[in-house]
Amino acid sequence: RRDLAMKGEEIKALRLRLGLTQTELAAEIGVHLVSVARWETGGITPIPIVQRALADLDARRSRVQAKASQGD
Repeated sequence: RRDLAMKGEEIKALRLRLGLTQTELAAEIGVHLVSVARWETGGITPIPIVQRALADLDARRSRVQAKASQGD
């Protein structure tokens, strides 16, 4: 089983790679904007269920982007 623990800079890099604002990321995974900001600054670490939601969002977006690039 892969360790899902993401550091703040990894969360920020994921968000930027997905082209999302902190507000958009928060809405996508059902958390408050302040939580996203605190994760990114290292103030708090997301709980495991949120870590899974981040990984799932990344996987979903990657599949969508892959399908879109195949259609080009």
